[in-house]
This record gives sequence, structure tokens and C-alpha cells, in this order.
Amino acid sequence: MESNNIDRTQSIKEKIRQLEETFRDSPENLQLGLQLSRLYLDDEKYDEAKTLAGQLLKQARFENNKKFIALFMTELGTINFEKNDYQEAKKWLSLALQMYEDLEETALLGKSCYQLGITYW
Repeated sequence: MESNNIDRTQSIKEKIRQLEETFRDSPENLQLGLQLSRLYLDDEKYDEAKTLAGQLLKQARFENNKKFIALFMTELGTINFEKNDYQEAKKWLSLALQMYEDLEETALLGKSCYQLGITYW
């Protein structure tokens, strides 16, 4: 059982390394950035995840890409939740929730509602 945990950890670190290389070549790619932020979160690299998500939120806002604005707000909420900063998590998740409603993104709305619910719990 221990070897599975070690392999999983190595796998995450390898995925991060590979995605960082790819992202360096395409820093404007919001989807790659979101994936990298989530891998940082999985690896408990909260500061890296938060910094990257914040930078990419600014980029999404500049591009007026509403879906990615909401996705990065959700990401920031999740990161803050993992860091036990529940007030900040609620702020970001509430903003994302409103955007998902406006975009009529029901699947993402549901995920955001769930995350917000466990933040209040």
C-alpha cells in the first residue's frame, strides 16, 4: 500500500514538471494554467497555486473570458478552503456562484454550491 502512495506522489511531481514546461511555452493558455494550479493544490503547494490562479484570473478578466473568470474564482475559493481561510474561500466561491448562474453553467454551478456548502459546514 505504501508504494502506491509513493508512486502517486512521484506521479504528481512529474505531472507538475511536465505541465510547467508546457505552460512556459504557452503562458496565455488558461486551461493549462488551471490544470497546473490544480496540480499544485493536489501537491499541497498552496502558495504556488494561489499565485498562479490569481495571475490567470487577471488574464481572464483582461480577455473578458467569463467562464474562466468563474473557474479561477472557484480555484481561489478552493485553495483558501484548503488553507483554512474560510472567509476568503466564501468570498471567492460566492462570486463564482453568481457568475455560473449568469452563464447558466449548471454543472459548474452545482460544484460551486457543493464547495460553498462545505465551507459553511
